[in-house]
Amino acid sequence: MAEIRSINKIGGASQWAPLSNLKLAANALGRAINRSAGMHGVVALYGNTGIGKTQSALYCENKYGAVYVQCQRLWSKKATLTGMARAMGIHPGRTAIDIFDQVAEQLRLSKRPIILDEVDYIVGKEILDVLRDLYEVSRCTLMIIGEELLPRTLKAASPRFHNRVLVWQPASFATPDDARKLADYYVPDLAISDDMLAHILEESGEVATRIRLMLDEVRHVAEAEGIGRVDRAAWGKRQLAAGDGPVRSFR
Repeated sequence: MAEIRSINKIGGASQWAPLSNLKLAANALGRAINRSAGMHGVVALYGNTGIGKTQSALYCENKYGAVYVQCQRLWSKKATLTGMARAMGIHPGRTAIDIFDQVAEQLRLSKRPIILDEVDYIVGKEILDVLRDLYEVSRCTLMIIGEELLPRTLKAASPRFHNRVLVWQPASFATPDDARKLADYYVPDLAISDDMLAHILEESGEVATRIRLMLDEVRHVAEAEGIGRVDRAAWGKRQLAAGDGPVRSFR
């Protein structure tokens, strides 16, 4: 596997934790970039929250020199185009039409893929139709990223946009191999046994974000107790927090 780099830095080194979803997302986007003539170039990456879709998007940004845009809940058509323009380093024009032309021209000339993350926030017929027009004019490669129901909501909001998706890529839950890579990445100085990692994987619901939280909790306990290895027996009956805040009882 080629070296994988990340915006996260551990111990002064910069590298990606090479999880399953990074490869899935990169392969899907690569397929669209290298598509045959006449094929559409839209990729949809979708799945439950916390399983690493945004990290996968940032990896694709790094690997392919893509433009990365994180959509916001309050964005209108003009705000969406403005966000795209600013991500490209373009000073946006005065009107939505001006900005549309600027973004389309830049995508057409640069040939850079564009990634829209949190696209659920802007899934509405009007904005999707603008994105479809932008895609048609520029013939760009476009990756959209959203939650588990994204295929259904896209089809309901804009069948024409839905029909332009070349690759539907569901993001995967964490595997045992992913859990080991996360442990090696986030707690490299702590030995965690396979049975303890299996326990973490089960308690986390196989969600990468929760696994990271639980690994940090295990590290904190190990440091407090002065131990360098944690297995299931050593962990005992301790609970692993799943990221939920404790509920207080009031008398």
